[in-house]
Amino acid sequence: MKEPLIPNILEQQDAVMTEWHNYDSTIVDRCTYIFKQLAKTCGFKFRTWQVAGSEEHYYGDVNTLWTRTGINTKEVDFKDKSGTWYAPYTRIIINGKTVDAMKRIPKRWLFENFEQELKMARQLYVDKQKRKTAALTHARQKIKQKLSPKELKILGLSI
Repeated sequence: MKEPLIPNILEQQDAVMTEWHNYDSTIVDRCTYIFKQLAKTCGFKFRTWQVAGSEEHYYGDVNTLWTRTGINTKEVDFKDKSGTWYAPYTRIIINGKTVDAMKRIPKRWLFENFEQELKMARQLYVDKQKRKTAALTHARQKIKQKLSPKELKILGLSI
């Protein structure tokens, strides 16, 4: 035979659920702040975000989305200067690795002041892209120098 419940079990359950929702809300607020800072750093306007596997317009249980090293998100929407909503590739470099910060942020950013690291990580990526573009431009120029005007025309390259 199962024992009867204690008289205040429902009140205890309500208290625990209220406390859990307060923690959950605090974590969601911190995640939102992180994404807003990411948008600001990358030059976008923040719109919304949701966790992987959650329904649209629902954050889901942030405790179920944590992995060993970060937070996986399903979607983070931004608004560009023309007012169009989209999810951009917001790449940054952390610990020497290029990551898309919209898909995964370091979990430690929940507990640390990360803003300066974010700015530096974004600048590292921007600088890397500039070097890559410059190297490609230089390589194109060298190739063009080796081709005749007829070959350039066949390839559709301007002289």
